Amino acid sequence: MRDNPTYLGVGVLAQVITQLGTLTTVDEDVVEELFSEDLAYLQSMYIRVNDRTAARVDP
Repeated sequence: MRDNPTYLGVGVLAQVITQLGTLTTVDEDVVEELFSEDLAYLQSMYIRVNDRTAARVDP
């Protein structure tokens, strides 16, 4: 994952996002171009979904 350790989150999201609006492909370039608030939301959602200690995911 490039030289920046924070880029790991971008790479992970690019691998797990299967659909984003009308885009046919979601890759690292697409994720990098998201607004910071949108990226933070997706990272938070990823953590909540994959946190084995969480009882449920709130919308």
